[in-house]
Amino acid sequence: MALFVKKTEEETEVAMIYTTGFGRTRVFVGLGNPGAEHSGNRHNVGFMVLDRFAASSNLQWTEKKDLKCVLASGDIGGTRTILVKPTTYMNNSGEAVHAVLNFFKLNPEEMVVVYDEVDINFGKLQIKQAGGAAGHNGLKSLLQHNQDSFTRIRVGIGPKTPAQIDLADFVLQNFATDQLEKLKMIINEAASILGEATATNLSPQTISVA
Repeated sequence: MALFVKKTEEETEVAMIYTTGFGRTRVFVGLGNPGAEHSGNRHNVGFMVLDRFAASSNLQWTEKKDLKCVLASGDIGGTRTILVKPTTYMNNSGEAVHAVLNFFKLNPEEMVVVYDEVDINFGKLQIKQAGGAAGHNGLKSLLQHNQDSFTRIRVGIGPKTPAQIDLADFVLQNFATDQLEKLKMIINEAASILGEATATNLSPQTISVA
């Protein structure tokens, strides 16, 4: 049975400041692990994309301990846009996302989640609607706490090489040096897609970044 905690008047007023007066709201979530030691990891590409989008949109990050995340928000083309990077570590990301959606009284349909996907080759992005976790622990946590009706941007980090390496070790490694230039292009493309998502619903597709 879910436990519902009534918001204080002050909390409700803060939520209204973020969302009231806008005809459209979008929540962009990047998945990753907090801490400088993880900042270059393959598993943190979701954070990288959100950082790029925040910088290009002049949005500032603020730690929200009660929501278990760092958060940035602003008006982008008339759309109230909320960026979320959970501070729970990857495997508990759903706790932060659930807290944010509940606090701002938003639905999963208003959310786009960006994360790494080893089953997609490096250099490709896939936009997908709904579906399962496909073995991704961060996404599994989201689905444990939220409905699956959100949009995903899956950023390819595969194939896993060498083949015998443990998956956890692979995703927690930094991107290879010879991937870094293309990684910048991939991050820019994914951030651009988020920009599109502030104005329209994204259509499922696979994009190759040259």
